[in-house]
Amino acid sequence: MTQELAMQFNPSTIEHLGIQMYSKLPNALAELVANAYDADADSVHIKLYDNGSQKHIVIEDDGIGMAFDEVNEKFLQIGRHRRLYDDERTTQKGRIITGKKGLGKLALFGIGNNIQIQTTKKDIDKKLIFDLNWYEITHCEESEYKPKFDIIDTENNKSGTTIILSDLKRYSPFDIEGTVFALSKLFNFQDTTFKIYISLNDQTEIEVTKELKYDAIETEFSWDVSNILEEICSDYDRRDDIKGKIYTTQKPTPSTIKGVSLYVNGRMANEPGFFDSSESSHAYSYITGWVDANFIDELDDDLISTDRQSLNWETQETKALRDNLIKILRYIEASWRKQRAAKKKDETTKETNIDVDSWTGTMSEPLGKKIKKAVDSIIDEESIEPEVASMIVKHLHDIAPEYADYHFRELHKEVKDVSEEYYRHENYYTAFVEALKRYKNKVKEKSGVTATEDYNIMSESFGKDKILKVAKNKLRPNGEEFSQKTLDNIEDGQKYLSMGIVQGGRNVLSHEECKELQESGLFTEKDCLDMLSLLSHLFKRLDDA
Repeated sequence: MTQELAMQFNPSTIEHLGIQMYSKLPNALAELVANAYDADADSVHIKLYDNGSQKHIVIEDDGIGMAFDEVNEKFLQIGRHRRLYDDERTTQKGRIITGKKGLGKLALFGIGNNIQIQTTKKDIDKKLIFDLNWYEITHCEESEYKPKFDIIDTENNKSGTTIILSDLKRYSPFDIEGTVFALSKLFNFQDTTFKIYISLNDQTEIEVTKELKYDAIETEFSWDVSNILEEICSDYDRRDDIKGKIYTTQKPTPSTIKGVSLYVNGRMANEPGFFDSSESSHAYSYITGWVDANFIDELDDDLISTDRQSLNWETQETKALRDNLIKILRYIEASWRKQRAAKKKDETTKETNIDVDSWTGTMSEPLGKKIKKAVDSIIDEESIEPEVASMIVKHLHDIAPEYADYHFRELHKEVKDVSEEYYRHENYYTAFVEALKRYKNKVKEKSGVTATEDYNIMSESFGKDKILKVAKNKLRPNGEEFSQKTLDNIEDGQKYLSMGIVQGGRNVLSHEECKELQESGLFTEKDCLDMLSLLSHLFKRLDDA
């Protein structure tokens, strides 16, 4: 009996499924990677050769290979639905078979005109070599194509399949990095024993892993899909069949990876997206990740598009899946807002060294509430990045620092030191009295007077003929001296202001109840704040004395 290979087809079908559906290199290569996986290969090597006009591609795997009859009865049968012919859904290594429609073999016609297949079946010392030529297939008179073939002996009995694609339909150079990234997006195999490698002109190979697609992003938060489903979807009967990981990034996610990819048995089944959930939320600019829903492949209907870019969402099973995926995204959206606001608040506090609660707590209630509301709005606004939020908070703090409505920032450091604790508790009478005590002690220390009464300490320390001189060595901008009268006025002013703050301030508080002074308006808390400003002025003069 004469052996021959035969492909039966309708030329228009091949043209539609080959050229139109697989014009992108990564998608076409993905079909051969999937074939290698289904053939129990440990590895598949994709070799791109770019020598100007002589471009070609070699794909090698170490799988179980194909015998002559298998090539005829399976490989060359266009549209052979594996579910209808093969009882086994797993390979010898326990992998769930990803192929189904029998159309992947046409993928390479979308990018090249000639495909050479070299295959050696495990435990058979023969290699089958044959070519599939696009021009010959589409111009044969009958709907049957009989490729020429050779069968040669092999010495090492090494099984596997090599495919050589030539006469390519492209003029642009190969983008090795782009191809690696695209292939990484198309696969999510959980079997870590299967390796994919790609090289250009026999240079160093790059391993294509499922993690590569996320290498360029800076993850901020992550969620395990199973944990979310357990919390929010207790009545979904497929809850335990869905796995996945969803991430949010620190910066808006690149468009090439934005959205959640849906995989079925390790292969892309729906390109990254949000499953018709509203994309107006700012959170969706930061979301990426993947979901495995392997049960889709076990349903009676074939729900995955041939190019594996979309799922048929109009069935009862897929509608339920989509509804719960949308619930997951809404959960993540709310969780992201909460976590991001808390993190931004922590980062802003660390970057600015400003504790917002303590800062606004130093202000009067109306002002503190307004500043707190403004800061909270900045923190909660999703579109404002942490570094921008920190800058705005710093500017706000410059405009309205601690005790902003009491001009605390302008007070002398000695006044601040002794009065701040009383400020925090809004005890302004005590704040004034304690600051005046500090001033009296500093004056006495610097002048060396022996008087015991505060009033006398001031009168003996300051004045035009007294020990401390506060206006000495002060000159006009042009270098000339001020008049003696002006200098005497400054010296006497220091004395009388110091005596007056004792007489009209401290002495009053020593003999009257603060409550009555406040309610009567005779000497209020606002007066105490004014006195602190006056003390700050007197301290400045004392520093110069």
